[in-house]
Amino acid sequence: MSIDAATKLADEWIAYWEHRFRTGKFPPIQSDDLDDAVREKPDLAWEAIRLVVSQAAGNQYHDKLVEVLAAGPVEDLLRLHGPAVIDRVETEGRRSPAFNNVLGGVWSPSIKPEVWARVERIRNSVW
Repeated sequence: MSIDAATKLADEWIAYWEHRFRTGKFPPIQSDDLDDAVREKPDLAWEAIRLVVSQAAGNQYHDKLVEVLAAGPVEDLLRLHGPAVIDRVETEGRRSPAFNNVLGGVWSPSIKPEVWARVERIRNSVW
């Protein structure tokens, strides 16, 4: 896995959503690379998600980025690869208040119960 690849995914994902929030329209280009990585390369997706969380901290669209990240890539990663990533999710949730906040916007309908129980134990708030 390349840090450059994770950085590229994170940067493109943020740029895509910034355009959407700024204009109210989806950009003419698709930003499904992070979604593809979530499905096919969960380790790469995990690194990109962590980068998005850190980059969103000073972003003018912080709250909206966090909402989309939680309900999209993070939720999908837990749904598709929960048992393989939950240890990392717990560790990051303890280490990073910003990531723990993202977990507050994740919902459980299709996340395996044993994974979901661990998410519920680690997150500090639900929104």
